[in-house]
Amino acid sequence: MASASLIADTAPRTDVPPRAAILIPQAIQHALVMYAGVVTVPLLIGRGLGLTPEQIVQLVDVSLLTSGIATLIQSLGLGNVGARLPLVQGTSFGCAMPLLQIAKVTDIPTMFGAALGAGLVAWLLAPLLGRMMRLLPEVANGCVIVAIGLMLVPIAGNWLGGGAQLDAAHFAAPGAIALGLATAVITMLLYVGARRSFASVAILAGMIIGCVLAILTGQQDIRHVVQAPLFDLPPLLPFGRPQFHLVPILIMSFAMSVLLSETMGNCVAVARLMDVPLTETLLARAFRADGLATALGVMFGGFPYNAFTQNTALVAMSSVRSRFIVAGAGAVLVVLGFCPRLGAWVATIPACVLGGAALVMFGTIMVAGLREIAHHDLSSRRNATLTAAGLIAAALPTACPRLFANLAPQARIFLDNGLVLCALVLITLHLILPRDAARGD
Repeated sequence: MASASLIADTAPRTDVPPRAAILIPQAIQHALVMYAGVVTVPLLIGRGLGLTPEQIVQLVDVSLLTSGIATLIQSLGLGNVGARLPLVQGTSFGCAMPLLQIAKVTDIPTMFGAALGAGLVAWLLAPLLGRMMRLLPEVANGCVIVAIGLMLVPIAGNWLGGGAQLDAAHFAAPGAIALGLATAVITMLLYVGARRSFASVAILAGMIIGCVLAILTGQQDIRHVVQAPLFDLPPLLPFGRPQFHLVPILIMSFAMSVLLSETMGNCVAVARLMDVPLTETLLARAFRADGLATALGVMFGGFPYNAFTQNTALVAMSSVRSRFIVAGAGAVLVVLGFCPRLGAWVATIPACVLGGAALVMFGTIMVAGLREIAHHDLSSRRNATLTAAGLIAAALPTACPRLFANLAPQARIFLDNGLVLCALVLITLHLILPRDAARGD
């Protein structure tokens, strides 16, 4: 049964670039998986600020370009910056609402100034934040990985239904659901039944077949792709010089701490998958990459960045786990950012096709977490209690989104995030729960 396992125990984990026949398709696969997440944030912010269609397209292109640069920094490293792990960086949903609130109360230059300030704060505090791992119990790794999978379930569901932006009348159309489920089944058949060399790009192959089915059924329209320009350069400071004010910077630094918590969770998951020791130094380098990428991105109209969880799921499913593949994905994103026509083609991929592929990937990351939990002695009452509390905390925001609705917005930034809530509960209980009795139960 080992050959059909969703997590390949014998996967190569060397730190050398794989051959082009493996690197190129897997890099494209990573870029496609995270594309929808990258473009959604600038679309949300752009529409929320009432920007023109041309300005929103510019935000999308810049997000692709700067996400690619951030991914290259995180995966390849730049001095003491970057975890040098296969982590894809992207604009985070967690920053959207704080940025919109700041822009509506003040103005757009102040919004970008707050993001730039938060990036610099993350850079400066990276060594201190890297010590957070000391506070986590040993069983936390598996709980955090499961929390990542649980957080992704709503994303997969929204994609499967056609996209969260659709109204109730058009969401979850039967044709979209059928296409998404067909993509999921095709992906699983390819992954389980194909040779390892092809199974590693099963997600990409499944999405390509899903797109062909979408075109044949009239659910993907590629006629307007040729209208997009072939090449374009993003301007520097497109919305003017950032303006710096203390309170907005503090608000965004607060939100940035949540993004760094997600980056830490993804570092935990990927380091475990690759059998790489997770150290405070590695975490500090990862946090510096988030901070540097955020500061650089703002100069072109980008937003705060952190490690993308859906790509962690793809690393878990892939049979080749190389940071150079993810660096290749960063290069693909840079090309998409400079070439709006290519970006426009990728943008035509139906959300339901992405959702079908996501069902397979996001389930995979939860399997990885459960396997990690199984490595620990759950006959220990303390370990069992920590695991149970961590998993419940991870599931609460997804299972009951209204649970914390009446709390202050500052508290909801933390409590509405299953990954962060899981970490907070585990840290708290780890500090206050007594050790198991000497009899070992």
